[in-house]
Amino acid sequence: MVPIRGLPGFVMHDSGWLYVPCTRGSGTVTLNSTISVDTAELRNPRVRLAMARLLVDTTNRARARFGCAESALSLPTELPEIPDTDQAKFPEQREHTGGEVCSIAALSGLPGYQRPGPGTGYDESRPWAMETPRPSRLLSTCEIREGSGGVRGTVPGTPKVAFVTYRGVLARARHESEKYSWPEYDLSCHGEPVSYRMYVTDPDDSDSWLTELPDDPAYERMLDNFAGKAADRAGCPIS
Repeated sequence: MVPIRGLPGFVMHDSGWLYVPCTRGSGTVTLNSTISVDTAELRNPRVRLAMARLLVDTTNRARARFGCAESALSLPTELPEIPDTDQAKFPEQREHTGGEVCSIAALSGLPGYQRPGPGTGYDESRPWAMETPRPSRLLSTCEIREGSGGVRGTVPGTPKVAFVTYRGVLARARHESEKYSWPEYDLSCHGEPVSYRMYVTDPDDSDSWLTELPDDPAYERMLDNFAGKAADRAGCPIS
């Protein structure tokens, strides 16, 4: 799920997108399905699961309608919980549990990143890490943000970098996608597909993630470090 920021005075919504390949004959296109729900409803796990299942079902129907060669996606049976944003308003009091895999130390590796010093809003700009509280069989994330603040219904602070582990059908979709596959990070663990990804914010829009990593070896080193440690924790070291 990808959050959409709301404006004060307006009803805020969160939206989810699902991108899947569709092969017909010798050509492959990408199908893009989207769904939106009132942010307040996302606290209800049944609503979130129903939202995800509807999104997958819609995508399967679109694949069938267009005659895509790919098999239908399995409907999700669980989703990760939403982080407690009330607690997240005070990043200095939060503790992340991911150890070296989810660490604010990663910010030091971002090209051009400079942490504000005393007298320049340092206290308001300290970095903190936010993980999926209970990673699901399909997805786990570590998002590193900076600062506090925010409005009701949004996660406070400014996102800097996110590390994501996809499993099961979510990983398989990436393995099989000609456009979105990253072979070096699309692996197998205990016989199941797994994909490791890293996303950084758009320098021109801090609320958006870049679809591809910038062409700088520093980003690849950060992703290598994350993927290696995550794979070790999963018991499937990358050779």
